[in-house]
Amino acid sequence: MRISSLTFFSQNREEPLNAQQTSIRAASASQIQTMSVREYRKNQTMHNAARASQIAQLYRFLREGADVNELEKRSGYSPLQIALEIMLINDSDEAQVIVTALIKNGAKVNTVTSQRGQTALHIFVMAQKDDADVQYLRKKGGANGIKDHQGQTPFSLAIDHENLNLILALLTPPEKEVDLALETDINVKGKFGQTALHIAVSKQNLTAITTLLHFKAKLLKNSRDETPLDLAHKLTKSSDPGEADIGAAIVALLDPLPPYTETIENHLALNHQFA
Repeated sequence: MRISSLTFFSQNREEPLNAQQTSIRAASASQIQTMSVREYRKNQTMHNAARASQIAQLYRFLREGADVNELEKRSGYSPLQIALEIMLINDSDEAQVIVTALIKNGAKVNTVTSQRGQTALHIFVMAQKDDADVQYLRKKGGANGIKDHQGQTPFSLAIDHENLNLILALLTPPEKEVDLALETDINVKGKFGQTALHIAVSKQNLTAITTLLHFKAKLLKNSRDETPLDLAHKLTKSSDPGEADIGAAIVALLDPLPPYTETIENHLALNHQFA
């Protein structure tokens, strides 16, 4: 005999629950729901918000007063360390917002990643972020002279990228006093032995040259045995009158500086030592 779906449902429906059964089922459902919420909240940490670049979740934790420098038990990382690692893998706008928000709310700006020993400044320079973003990190105390596992500082990375805007942004003075040992040497060399002053001359930027001279930039030689002044003299011989004029102006800025050599510095150091 054929049974309709309605008849089948009628024959297999549950019998009505009595009051005690209803109470037990309600308590059981409530317990399951409570456990789910507890488990959910356990997994919803600031560290996981940073790991997943969940901006809304992160701001919720910040509003609730979560500790931005708390170390995660399973990894030993702070939220900022996790966010920086994510930026290394995936240079997304969301990851950058997470990093900036954490620093703005008290995360230690010079926190380093575990894999490369890099700070937020290293990563922002490598990613060629806007100079305004780099200036912000500097104002918050980001050190431009911390070396990563490869011996690179944010400043030397900017030189390697020949990014004059970032070089100047990295010279932004911090709002608070910083450890001078973590600040860059203005005359540090990048690839091919170039200094920031070499790059400023090559880009014919008089403002940048003046700024670097203010920070005691020296006339060091690059791997081609050329000083910034040598590069400026080359510009004066350009067939382009405008470029030649700029070259002459740069020469006028640099020429009064005494030529600097490591030999002279070592000689002076020895004289001072045995005086």
